Amino acid sequence: MFGWLRTLFLTRLRWQPQQVRWVFWSLLVLWAVLWYVAFEELITSDREGNEALRHVGLAFGLAGFFGLTVDYYVKRQLIEEIVQETGPYIFTHGTPEELREVVMRAREVTLVRRDLLLELAFREHGDYVELETTISYSLENCSAVEQPHTHGALVADDKHPNVMPCGITLLQARGSDIVGGGYVLRGSDVPVQYGTKPGQPAAHAAKDIRIKPNVGRVRNDLTARTTAILEKQDEELYFTQIPIIGLTVRVIDKPKQLKVRKVLVSHAPGEITGEPIDDPIVWNSSAGLLAWSAVAIAWRWDPAPPPVVQPSSPSPKN
Repeated sequence: MFGWLRTLFLTRLRWQPQQVRWVFWSLLVLWAVLWYVAFEELITSDREGNEALRHVGLAFGLAGFFGLTVDYYVKRQLIEEIVQETGPYIFTHGTPEELREVVMRAREVTLVRRDLLLELAFREHGDYVELETTISYSLENCSAVEQPHTHGALVADDKHPNVMPCGITLLQARGSDIVGGGYVLRGSDVPVQYGTKPGQPAAHAAKDIRIKPNVGRVRNDLTARTTAILEKQDEELYFTQIPIIGLTVRVIDKPKQLKVRKVLVSHAPGEITGEPIDDPIVWNSSAGLLAWSAVAIAWRWDPAPPPVVQPSSPSPKN
């Protein structure tokens, strides 16, 4: 019964788990008080004739109390023990031992990126290309409690810092699913940290947030924007730390000479799940992507052909 009421409050009324627990214990205490008052009034009205009734009433009261409390927690404990013992065997049956840990980690996923949009803007910068990357998505909390999340962006390698240092120009998290409502950081307000030692990312910025449970639709929007200087014929690799459902790659700006050669998505090196036609402007993938999947973008620069000089016609002779 408690499980049914809990589902009703969480899904229909969209209450938080803490509110559901508070209401349950309040109703339980109220029921115990009312039962005690009614039973005490009954047995004190005729102490000699209600001795048996007093024992029966006490037995029913205790049975009801333990049925609402102990029975629920005993069943819950048994279910948790069964899942812990049999779950790993069921979900990894027939899986090579080297992959069992990966499968088990996937079952622990509580946060999922929904409808990730990767927007690319290429701009000519002398002998190089300036690439501005904007990543936006919604974050779904699949659990029943608030979950912490580190929202940020990272530039792994700054290939041409002398031409223009890489940067992180926008960090934004907004929506009613975010505890506190979120934030918008632009320009110098973004807490960018630059790497100074080998192995450190060239630039990264992060801010901790908390995501409320999504018992209905997802109501948040997270965005990050980076800039970097790359070669006119180069490629860029983007990793995602948490799973993705729904991916769109969009080229919003580029010189005519720049051609996008390919867009690749993979769960692991060499495992390609999609490749569009040459020089795509928009490319979509509806497949679910596991944590640490990669999106690779490659492009080339086709120099403008030299102008065609039309031969001049000979002058007419007189």
